Amino acid sequence: MSKIPEHLQRAISFDEGYFSVPLQESQEEFVFLPEVLSQQKIVATFDNMPAGGFPKLYWVREGLVAPLQSVASELAKHGLYLHFTYAYRTFEQQKAIYEYYVTKTIHNYPHQPKELILKMAGVYAACNPATAAHMGGAAVDVTLRYEDGSEVDLGAKYLEDSPLSETTSPLISASAKANRQLLLKVMAQFGFANYPFEFWHFSLGDRIAAYIQGQPFAKYGPVVFKPSAGISHFFSNEEQQQTFTVDHLFTTT
Repeated sequence: MSKIPEHLQRAISFDEGYFSVPLQESQEEFVFLPEVLSQQKIVATFDNMPAGGFPKLYWVREGLVAPLQSVASELAKHGLYLHFTYAYRTFEQQKAIYEYYVTKTIHNYPHQPKELILKMAGVYAACNPATAAHMGGAAVDVTLRYEDGSEVDLGAKYLEDSPLSETTSPLISASAKANRQLLLKVMAQFGFANYPFEFWHFSLGDRIAAYIQGQPFAKYGPVVFKPSAGISHFFSNEEQQQTFTVDHLFTTT
């Protein structure tokens, strides 16, 4: 069998810790992030390349807006600007991304048991609505840019599938480490928690953040949201725990 990388083993152990964090849904509405940042004359950039055939939706819960404004203002003092690559994800987007990583993991580890493949894929994309911070409008994926739009060295590319993506990876350069530490420090200063195995993923008020910060419960859970209609559905506890169906991706021989 192909050996499971140590960083994936650590991530699987970490994930099992926050899966059971309870939720007390706040029912906060969503805000269009590019608009509110622009109104405050805060410079930030947004990646608009479709992902998995779906357009990206830069909407977040209202409670994330002021902290993100503060983060952007603080980083600007260092000549740095936030570059957003994801915010809210629909059920369909999250499922498609999870399916992608399941397929990729099957290819990379063809002799591993199904249960372990699903856990490994879950490190890169939530396996059910309960653990999908993006589906709750509670997470943003961010990197950094200089004023001229060039990328800040963070030691790895966004979505890189390697040990380099672990936030505290010892394998990156000293300058990249310093850049990550600055981003991590500023995001934490204004309430955000970092998923330790993706240097770009930050959340506030979801299960991961509650687990890391020692909060008794999360306040943002998965919802069905459309910009034209707002929130139309809050997932029940049963719906949240239902793992995305991916049986069709496994073939028997």
